[in-house]
Amino acid sequence: MRRRLPLAIAALLLLAASAQAQLRPSAGARAGVAYWDRAVGVLVGAAGELPIDRELALGVTLDLSTASSAPVEWTTTLRYRFRPAGEGWEPYAAGGIGLLFTGGGPYFGLKLGGGATVPVAPDLRAGVDVTAGPTFARSTAFSLSAAAVLLYVLP
Repeated sequence: MRRRLPLAIAALLLLAASAQAQLRPSAGARAGVAYWDRAVGVLVGAAGELPIDRELALGVTLDLSTASSAPVEWTTTLRYRFRPAGEGWEPYAAGGIGLLFTGGGPYFGLKLGGGATVPVAPDLRAGVDVTAGPTFARSTAFSLSAAAVLLYVLP
């Protein structure tokens, strides 16, 4: 019995690793429009996604915007996919936090949103991403961003 326990644990770890191997992270670029503090501007940035399982992923974006003194925003969201990863069209809902770096300090914000991606090549996905929420700066400001996203699924 004692000899089988390490073998059973090794088999379970191997199964878990093979299931996770099919969930690959992705990285890419995004561009769109941003609204912050009563100003609209162009948004460009980087995007990434780290799958947790087939329905959940951690999304990260780093954006530069021309809206209101060129804020830089780093946002981390938890994404829930309504269709499991790897099954074509993947709509998702997202919620998380953001840090906005602009004159006067980094400011904290809450983000809610969603989007969808579709495969355009074997390891390439394109889609849209929309987030909105309050940013707690000198006074509470509302932010909104809508961007086209191009993600390369990493090997």
